[in-house]
Amino acid sequence: ANPAHVYIEEGLMGMLGQPFPGVDQEETSRFRTVGFTTDPSRSVDVFLVDVAPDGSTRERRLSTLAPEQAGQIGRVRITLPSKANFLAVTREMRLRVAGQPEGRSEYTAPIAEYIYPEPTRFGQRGAAFALPVPVENFCVLAKGGEPLATLGRSGGPALGPLDPYPNSGHPTAQPRADGSPSCPL
Repeated sequence: ANPAHVYIEEGLMGMLGQPFPGVDQEETSRFRTVGFTTDPSRSVDVFLVDVAPDGSTRERRLSTLAPEQAGQIGRVRITLPSKANFLAVTREMRLRVAGQPEGRSEYTAPIAEYIYPEPTRFGQRGAAFALPVPVENFCVLAKGGEPLATLGRSGGPALGPLDPYPNSGHPTAQPRADGSPSCPL
């Protein structure tokens, strides 16, 4: 075995959001991460991790990065386009040394920051107000998540959907870029 360690310093993700008619707004699904590896000679894979209500997980590979060879040696970073569609919004991301099996030479961390839709028209009556957060795109909040396990204990209660649910005004999650549902029923 040839282990290497990885670390996630920053993870941020846009929640996109369906536009509301007649409201000037900006929504984004930008994804950004900064991380480090102890072996700058090997590439690092970047994943989003979807968690189903039963606790099972599925990785979505976003990119493979080459660590920096000068300056901050071993740093990996990427900012993906702001209008790309990375739905569904997830709560975890993962870095793994390329070529390693799942569970080895990897680091999983929560997304540290989410970007919500923002109004873009100011100075007019009724124009500067907070837009609803598209919670329907965040499947773990809309559908529930895995059983709660803290301090290494298992068998905790299952995390259900938010109740009361903070409805944004849109009944369903936006579709993924390929047209499939991002939070299937």
